[in-house]
Amino acid sequence: MPVPQKPLPLIMVEQIEYLASLDGPIDDATRRQVDEIKVAGRARHGGEGGVTGGPNILGAPPGYWADLNAYDPAATGREG
Repeated sequence: MPVPQKPLPLIMVEQIEYLASLDGPIDDATRRQVDEIKVAGRARHGGEGGVTGGPNILGAPPGYWADLNAYDPAATGREG
């Protein structure tokens, strides 16, 4: 089975934008959801521009997204 080469939040943005575009132009509510996923995609632990706390993003704490963004699916696929 192929392993995704992109971070999950980026895949989520692409999928939501594609699905929303099937009904025509993307509405404001969908655009806000996409923007929130983009914030999730930038969540990192500490460091420059890092997120270590703050409000939940899509119902999950920033640390969840930071861990998810640190995951490298291609490297994990090579290990397995």
